[in-house]
Amino acid sequence: MFARILMAFGLIGAVSLAYADNETNPIQTYLQQALIKSELLQAEIETIKSVREELIIAGSSMDLSTTLSSNINRGERAINGASSIGTENENLSLTVTKPIYDGGEAKVDLNTARLKLDNAILSYRVVEQNVLINALTAHVNLVTARQRLQVEQTNVERLKQQVSASELRVQLGDTTPTQLALTQSRLARAEASLISAETQLNIASATYRRFFGQIPSQLTLPEVITNQPTSAGLAGDLALDNHPGHQQVKVNERLTRFGIDTLVTQIRPQIVFSVTGSTTNSNVAASNIDSISAAITLTTPLYATNTSRAKSRALVADHKSMMLRLTDSELVTRLNAENAYRQFIADKSLINANQAERDAASLFRDGVRKEVEFGLKTLLDLLDAEQDVVNAELSLISTRGNYVLSGYNLLSHMGQLNAEAFELVPTFIAVDELPRYDVPFGGFPSQVIYQD
Repeated sequence: MFARILMAFGLIGAVSLAYADNETNPIQTYLQQALIKSELLQAEIETIKSVREELIIAGSSMDLSTTLSSNINRGERAINGASSIGTENENLSLTVTKPIYDGGEAKVDLNTARLKLDNAILSYRVVEQNVLINALTAHVNLVTARQRLQVEQTNVERLKQQVSASELRVQLGDTTPTQLALTQSRLARAEASLISAETQLNIASATYRRFFGQIPSQLTLPEVITNQPTSAGLAGDLALDNHPGHQQVKVNERLTRFGIDTLVTQIRPQIVFSVTGSTTNSNVAASNIDSISAAITLTTPLYATNTSRAKSRALVADHKSMMLRLTDSELVTRLNAENAYRQFIADKSLINANQAERDAASLFRDGVRKEVEFGLKTLLDLLDAEQDVVNAELSLISTRGNYVLSGYNLLSHMGQLNAEAFELVPTFIAVDELPRYDVPFGGFPSQVIYQD
């Protein structure tokens, strides 16, 4: 199972990414920092370490065990009415026990532990995917926020110049105060938009620091994915095969089935072989005894109790619930991937439409400006035309960012957004390469996390 998981996440052939080198497009460097800084990923790795140890615990029901006991008894003893004498007995016994048959409990526990380890690895993959998509979103939002702020600042500066020119024309009698008031109202609206853009930039900057730390002076949009699936149906098929969240539901369904197997092992007979050696020293010579004994013990329930029946009914209901969840997960996973593909194609088409809109708005503005000079258009017409250019530019900025994000969102829904897709060094590679803690009961933090 674990090998298949690694192969599923390592196959990125269906969707590849186009990158420039790190000097021209350092998105890989930034994402590597995001993975290293993520405490959630480190928490998932610690969970994997914990579940890994359960593999050792799982087979313990068939382990050899020893028990050493010692006791001292003191008392008084009288024989045939004679004077009582003090007695002291010292006993030391050693018992070695080896289960011969445990009803299959060790095998079921081992299989369950392996599934739990697979589940923990898939949980790490889900968190890794979320960290990457959130980091990419923070990166794109900061780039678009900077671009929007630049457009809004240019718009405010342009309107300030128009207000100054209108004030001069009013003084010269070339225009009316009404036209001046109109320009001032447009300036006030632009300044409000500038404040909103500054706020969005501050929010985007704070979010960026959350994932990457320092904010570089120059940022560009990441490259758009290439070789996307040829259809929405293919995107859905890839999602069902690779999405870690859906794979988790599959593992949980198998865990529920093993819960039934675990209950069956508890009502099966168990056979245990034991050897006990003991020695007793006493101040009464007749009580000095050395002995050794061996026993084979068969333990089996005589009938199924109400508790066993209730557990069985509960496990059947749990498994039916997981089967329904698995069916729903298949539908939702496929639907999300197909919708992500449709959104990506739509955003790709919107890029061309927004570019055409901006170019047309710019040509229209230039034409209106010339017509205003000849008295064919009014100042209001020019202000409207210039605002259309600003709106088209802002729309294009937003669409470009959405186009990039929709591509990576498509990868995310197909389960192919991971460290390997960006050629990053993953924080988790294999279970065997994770270090173990040398001190079993140490390693706890000394600081107080919660304090009244």
